[in-house]
Amino acid sequence: MKTLYDKLKPEIRDSIQEDLQKYPTTTMAMIDGLKAASFWSDLRVHEVTRIVTHHHKNLLTISHMDLLYGDTFLVNED
Repeated sequence: MKTLYDKLKPEIRDSIQEDLQKYPTTTMAMIDGLKAASFWSDLRVHEVTRIVTHHHKNLLTISHMDLLYGDTFLVNED
């Protein structure tokens, strides 16, 4: 089964990899959390917050549904 890290959109995964150089501790913790989860609902609130932060978009452009289900951040597998 794919992990959430595997399901991330490529541009978000690339952004996370760039941030790994600047913020190694928090970024690695986020990557570990994503690799340990298979579903968006498995994430804790602070893990979702980290993903939003590493997305580098204005929080106001992200809908509440994106926060609940992660559609903005994950590749559509259907």
